[in-house]
Amino acid sequence: MENKVKIVNLSNHPSVKWEEKQVNAVKEYATLITALQTTSQIKEIVLTDLPHPQIPSSEDENFVDKLAEEYIQKLQEMSANVVFLAGELSFVSSILRWAFTRKPNVHIITSTTERIVEEKDGVKISKFQFGRIRKLYSPPVNLEEEELTLRDFEEIDFT
Repeated sequence: MENKVKIVNLSNHPSVKWEEKQVNAVKEYATLITALQTTSQIKEIVLTDLPHPQIPSSEDENFVDKLAEEYIQKLQEMSANVVFLAGELSFVSSILRWAFTRKPNVHIITSTTERIVEEKDGVKISKFQFGRIRKLYSPPVNLEEEELTLRDFEEIDFT
């Protein structure tokens, strides 16, 4: 395994616009889960954006599934260790359905946010503040011989 962590951000939110706290949490999470799979020291973390596609509301599930297949192919070509996934629910569900049925060697994560609503001159303004990272999918692993187990790892707070 390469000693590089490859993170792909598949969302409507370019990583350059993320809060520093979110960037750090994603990188830390990705580094730790990748470290569980290798004995090599991780030397580089690469975060790449793959913009979420525009999905017309008039399209059906078949359209969304085919689009998800195209993006799954792109993710595989990018050799991602970790995918940050957020966006249109049926598209996200399609990608997760693929992950849970095909069991790829990629971790899929997302983030939580706190919605802060302010009212100014009768207009409500919503701001979203990063909360934490949540795991959506992890590939099956055998950690019987490792000192650190997934249970130990899941108790780490990535906020």
